[in-house]
Amino acid sequence: MVAPSFKKIAEGCAVKIVFVTDGSRSHSAVLNIEDDPAPSVLKKIRHIEGIAAARVLGVDSESVYFLDAEDTKVNENLNIVSEGLTNVN
Repeated sequence: MVAPSFKKIAEGCAVKIVFVTDGSRSHSAVLNIEDDPAPSVLKKIRHIEGIAAARVLGVDSESVYFLDAEDTKVNENLNIVSEGLTNVN
């Protein structure tokens, strides 16, 4: 939810943004596109987009966390998610 984030930032609260999946399979999962762009390229694009979105919200890049669980496979990567969430400070 965006509006509560703006309110918290305005109040001086520390806001963290966590992206659980890497975004690498968004095109294949939704559009059946496997290679244009390649999953590795999509992952990089999603990171850039995530940081840009955080800036729009007033959150600096040091408060953005990418856990990079493979898109569509969170259940198979719960250890990555759990460990990543533990490292959010």
